[in-house]
Amino acid sequence: MFDKSYDTKESKIIVLDNETSNGNLMLGGFCTPTNQVENTEDNDGVSHPGSLQYYRDAFSRDGFDILSEYNFTYVACDYCPGEYWPDNKSGQHTLFIYSTQQPLTAVLEKLGKLVKGNVYI
Repeated sequence: MFDKSYDTKESKIIVLDNETSNGNLMLGGFCTPTNQVENTEDNDGVSHPGSLQYYRDAFSRDGFDILSEYNFTYVACDYCPGEYWPDNKSGQHTLFIYSTQQPLTAVLEKLGKLVKGNVYI
């Protein structure tokens, strides 16, 4: 299903032979506000401290490599207080692509904790 009201963006991931890989390479994408939001609590009072710098540090600490970043801005949110959710007055966001060669069970556990800090959740 695609939202036809917005232009789609496409990219390619090319996997090359690499003799240093142990065959467990995993890639993923993660979206976060570029700057720290003013109010880190959601409507239920749960704290979401995430911002680009927070995730750069957290992903690195958890053994993930950030391969690339894509910055974007969305104009506004019609149903959000202050036009941006939650209180991100600039609308500046970053999508980054990460990789790791950790076992899947470890990756899922670490990502589960990282996702909880994201304002999108």
